[in-house]
Amino acid sequence: MDVDTAFLNLKLQEEVYIEILKFFELVTISANLKQYCLQLQKALYRLKQALQVWFLTVNTFFADIGFKPSNLNLNLFVKNGVYILLFVNNMLIISKRLKVDHVKVTIKKK
Repeated sequence: MDVDTAFLNLKLQEEVYIEILKFFELVTISANLKQYCLQLQKALYRLKQALQVWFLTVNTFFADIGFKPSNLNLNLFVKNGVYILLFVNNMLIISKRLKVDHVKVTIKKK
């Protein structure tokens, strides 16, 4: 499974500021780009904090639905013969077809 909007829906847990991009002056002509900055409210892809917030969100969600992280690999979650391997915003789900379909439906609801 690929989570397309994984990083766009995550709230940052700390204050992160970015410089105003150059094209912003087209929207607000009177803004002095060197005087102001923008505070991010949500994570963006490639932001250093985004991966951490994403992993904590997934880890909490999987714990809520009964999955436990493996002792050998923290990106591997296990529950009743279902294995989910997390790689950035992709999930490899391994089990019998009915169990995989059930887990996918549960994940999609979230």
